[in-house]
Amino acid sequence: MEFRYDFGSVQSNMPAASSAPLWAAIDGRVSALAGDEIVFFDPVTARSHVMTQQVLQALERCRGFAPMSAHVETVANTLPGLQGKQAAVKPVLESLQTRGLLQSDDAFLQRMRVVSPRVRAPVSGLFVRACNRPAQLDAMLGSLLANVTSLSVSERVVVVDDSTSDAAIAAHERLLQDFAARWPQPVHHVTPSHWRTILKELVASLPEHASALGGVLSTGSGKQQGSGGSGRNLITLLAAGGRYLILDDDNLLPLHRMAGSDRSFDPKSAASSIHTFADHAAALAVGEADDAAIHWHLDLCGRALGEVLGDAAASPLSFGSQQLAGFAPSHAPYLAPAARIATTVNGHRGGSCAASMHWLLVLDAKARAGLCASEASYLAGRGDASVWVGFERTCATRMATISPFAVDNSQLMPCTTPTDRAEDLVFNALLSTGDANSLQLLTPTSAGHRPEAGRDRSAQLGLPRMVSVGMCVGEIIGSVAEQLHSASVAGRYAAVAARLDDMAGGSDANLSSYLREFLVYERAHLLRQLQDALPAAQDAPAALRADISKQIELNARAVVERGIPRFSNMPSNASEQECAAMFRNEVTTLTHGLRAWPAAWEVALAKQADWLERARVRP
Repeated sequence: MEFRYDFGSVQSNMPAASSAPLWAAIDGRVSALAGDEIVFFDPVTARSHVMTQQVLQALERCRGFAPMSAHVETVANTLPGLQGKQAAVKPVLESLQTRGLLQSDDAFLQRMRVVSPRVRAPVSGLFVRACNRPAQLDAMLGSLLANVTSLSVSERVVVVDDSTSDAAIAAHERLLQDFAARWPQPVHHVTPSHWRTILKELVASLPEHASALGGVLSTGSGKQQGSGGSGRNLITLLAAGGRYLILDDDNLLPLHRMAGSDRSFDPKSAASSIHTFADHAAALAVGEADDAAIHWHLDLCGRALGEVLGDAAASPLSFGSQQLAGFAPSHAPYLAPAARIATTVNGHRGGSCAASMHWLLVLDAKARAGLCASEASYLAGRGDASVWVGFERTCATRMATISPFAVDNSQLMPCTTPTDRAEDLVFNALLSTGDANSLQLLTPTSAGHRPEAGRDRSAQLGLPRMVSVGMCVGEIIGSVAEQLHSASVAGRYAAVAARLDDMAGGSDANLSSYLREFLVYERAHLLRQLQDALPAAQDAPAALRADISKQIELNARAVVERGIPRFSNMPSNASEQECAAMFRNEVTTLTHGLRAWPAAWEVALAKQADWLERARVRP
């Protein structure tokens, strides 16, 4: 029997000593031998090491960087029969150190900083997704003008317009005419009409993929409100071969950096944090404006991780022993010096970008403090909470759950679901799966978010947890990633498409069973969180406690009854067969697009300059 030597997700919080070197176990694979012995294989040196099960257990206790003295104490205090035997433990750990099974912080840092620089693509511009919201686009363009010096690194501004209203399109045209007269770089407006022309020209070049391209580049009606998947797909083609920035029409500049954050790199992964506020204005003001942040994002994007880590002040990200304390390298094999920084990710501040509101109910007291200052403040904000959502330090992940900001599109990037609200999640999942040597950088900067006035999503709190098809698709894609071996990005996308097609090709009964289990899992997970949150909310507003209690009831009933698997983008009266058919249609639209995408991307490399020139706004 052979299994991966994986120490799990627990990270030690052990502080580093001021001068003592730090040590951590290397990653490896373990195979059982006869009796009490095992062989530990080091894939870096291709060497095998025979040891007893007890020594392996000791090595496991040394997973996170810490001084040798701390490791000795941990092993002696946690392994049976070794209490008080530090003198016997120390030479065993020193032997592991001599054999190279414990690595020092200096060796790890030196290895992380040695890498050949990547040749980076030019900047293609700042791309903005817009749809039927002239007021939001007006505010967004105004924020660009107010921060023009921080955007000088962006070659052009391109608004990709997916509006269905002629009045909105005309309003956008007027706004961009005025904006172009004051903006120092070229401005482009890809109207729905020009969008359809681009699609027509793509199809003329790739007639065999006509239906597939029409699916992932659809424009107009038939999408969920807030879905920007087809717009993201078009942007991937318009910026093919370059690096670009992407925002939505309801975003605002400048980027803010969290107060107290620095430009150091923390190798320990982190989930996003949430803080709530009394109103959008208070949330928008959080942090400190950082005029250099956009240049910093573009400087990081497309480089190898080892290029940007250093102990010098000039390094984009400082990285030393202080950041290594408690970090377990075996838990983050993706942190390789040659790993490509495929995207950087901002948080957001202002109105919530979340499609649902259930997450509000499980926040801890500190996170919900602004929203729950009073009964009235909770009732006013429960349908459109004012938040800061983001990261308190710079760290890396294989797959982000938040929309990317800077994207390295120098090599084939994926298309995503065109009509689903979770299009950015699916994009991130496919990016990670397609390029196994990439990562996404999570940063302590945030963009402003000012949604439409009067938005109210509180009706969702009267329903059990609803999730989008894209969330389920992203989960399937993530499960496929570890099974792929192809060195070809296109080949990996084809393998993902085959797995999704296999899922969609099942009978209605089998597909419905899978979707039902997915919803049950999601609701059961929320139910556990709600049950923990209720006793901790005794001092919270009564309306919040009532919402938690109601959600416990609704989700418990949904888990027990296991009804028709309706996702958030499906009609409330859809039958089980109709739900299966809608899921199947969403999935096959994506899989057909994935198979056509490599050819479309190559066509775009040749045609994008002409497409953008024809969309140029001339004041």
